[in-house]
Amino acid sequence: MTNDQPTGSRRKFRTPVHGYSALLLSLLALWLLAPLLRTFDFEEISDAFLITVTVVAASYAMRDQGKSFFLIVGLGVLLAIAMWIDVGRGELEVGTFSSIVGLLFYGVVAYELLVDILSKEGRVDMNLINGAISVYLLIGVCFAHFYALAFNLDPGSFRGIEEGVATGTSFVYFSFVTLTTLGYGDITPLTRWGGSIAILEAVVGQLYLTVLVARLVGMHISQGTPQ
Repeated sequence: MTNDQPTGSRRKFRTPVHGYSALLLSLLALWLLAPLLRTFDFEEISDAFLITVTVVAASYAMRDQGKSFFLIVGLGVLLAIAMWIDVGRGELEVGTFSSIVGLLFYGVVAYELLVDILSKEGRVDMNLINGAISVYLLIGVCFAHFYALAFNLDPGSFRGIEEGVATGTSFVYFSFVTLTTLGYGDITPLTRWGGSIAILEAVVGQLYLTVLVARLVGMHISQGTPQ
């Protein structure tokens, strides 16, 4: 069963039941559980396991998106394989290939989900809200892979992240601190490349919230008063 809302020439908002709820929970787990698992000495497999869970959840949530579904599944499988290969090698750092594939995977999922949300017309329901929150978290995870890629290309890109001990959790943490414009300062970019990515993420995060709130408010007003 899917939630289909035809909108003329616009795309349909097609979502498996609980699809975006599952995606949201998987992203929250990646964000919140990874540090906890590391305290129990699961640091070698925690990132790979949680990312695999998000790949499965994203693929399920996007299973009715036509050709985009196959692209998402393909990138997701590559990402999961790359992460587990890194684990098999005993590497805690996110490798260059994993960073590139992760950037593409989460970027495509965020884009497809955002297009659906912005093209949807109808009532503001919980499924839409879960999808909107998921996009915000996807942006953070996407940029985390962007930072990991910058670090792999130049290990001196960030102060507070050292080569040999850098983990996916470090980049996720820095990404969300930047996305929310908290700026604690414990991790800071040292190169123009790293600084440019951080500025881009902060701007994207604020623009997304502005557009999202405007869109949801507009949809809520267009609903009218329930009879």
